[in-house]
Amino acid sequence: MKIGSWNRKFILRPGAAEDWFGDAIKTVLPEEPANLAFGYFNPDTLLDVAYVTGTSHLHILFNAGNGHFSYSNMYVAGKSDLAAGDPDHFGGDDIIVVGYPGEVEMLMYLNEGNGLFEPPILLSPPAVLNHIRIGDLDSDGDNDVVAFGVYSQLCIESIFIFWGNGQGFDAEPDIYEC
Repeated sequence: MKIGSWNRKFILRPGAAEDWFGDAIKTVLPEEPANLAFGYFNPDTLLDVAYVTGTSHLHILFNAGNGHFSYSNMYVAGKSDLAAGDPDHFGGDDIIVVGYPGEVEMLMYLNEGNGLFEPPILLSPPAVLNHIRIGDLDSDGDNDVVAFGVYSQLCIESIFIFWGNGQGFDAEPDIYEC
């Protein structure tokens, strides 16, 4: 499967073999995506798509299972990057967004389990974050949050690891200077 976006269209090219892809299935989007993440945002077990735009909006596309996506709610968010995962082990994949230019903020949208998200939790890490991912780095069964950005106090590019604790993640990250 190949996925891309062009001119406010989300393009899915389904395929079972490495060198063959079927006809493109297009979904017209309300805004051009800047970055996207995949996750399970509703209970149907189909992989959904979330994307942020250059106008600081977060959009959710629910997978219909036939190569088509239905548009969901729009949320206010950052511009740079987003990640999907389940750090709190409740309600499906949550979404974390970073990237207010020059601001030290990270927004976490907790999934209610029905395709809706709670109002965002505002987190203030010690950095201007540009990139973010979610994964279990230490194999303890809890998802950790990894981010890249500029450490505010020293203006040094750094990697930040917010360790998962089973109910979310630690608010104070470990910082590794690059």
